[in-house]
Amino acid sequence: MTEKAYLQRVKSAELNGDVVSGTRNPDKMTDAVARIIELQEEINQSVDEYINIKKEVNAELLKLEKPNHYRVLHSRYILYKTWERIACDMNCSYQLVCKLREYALMELEKILKGSNNNVGN
Repeated sequence: MTEKAYLQRVKSAELNGDVVSGTRNPDKMTDAVARIIELQEEINQSVDEYINIKKEVNAELLKLEKPNHYRVLHSRYILYKTWERIACDMNCSYQLVCKLREYALMELEKILKGSNNNVGN
C-alpha cells in the first residue's frame, strides 16, 4: 500500500468515527493527514512542471547543429555537471569547454531568435 493510500485510509477512518489511534484530538490528526496529502500533490505537480520544462529546454538544445555544443550545454543545464566534469568527460581542457559554451550559447541565441520571429507569422 502506498503512503498516500495509507494516509487516505487513515483520514477516511477518522472521518467515519473509527478509532485509529490513541490520539487525544482526532481532528488534529485528520487535518495533519489532509495537509500532508495536499502537500504531496503540490510537490508532484511541481515535479511534473519541472520535468516538462527540462524537456522543453532539451528540445531547444537538440536544434544545435554541432554535437559538441549540444553536449556542453546538455551536460551543464540538463545533467547539472560542473564545467570541470564536462571537460574531463569530453577529454579536453576547461578553457576549451568555456569556449564551446560561448559558441553554443551564441548558436542557441540565433535559434531562439529565429523561433520567436516565426511565432508571429
